Amino acid sequence: MCPSPYEILSTLGASGRGAVYKARDTRLDRTVAIKVLASLSQADYDMRTRFEHAAKTLASLDRSHICAIHNVDREGEIDVLVMPNVTGETLRARLTRSPMPLA
Repeated sequence: MCPSPYEILSTLGASGRGAVYKARDTRLDRTVAIKVLASLSQADYDMRTRFEHAAKTLASLDRSHICAIHNVDREGEIDVLVMPNVTGETLRARLTRSPMPLA
């Protein structure tokens, strides 16, 4: 399920469209998050296109508050996006406390 240099450590979250895993990059000895898009049928070409577009958009940005992209790959019929594993409070938990200021 996962590209060979990554060792899955745990599941971080899942939905009908895929899952996010905490993994270890065995080549660079670092912890990463791997977003796996669920196996798609030919009819889901639009979802794969959106996934690829989002990966390219994120990769083109270099901002401290936007997650970097380490790798995007396809393993058989499974699309994966590899990002840094960021620990801390989830956005959902943060927004539950109060709205975030625009600044």
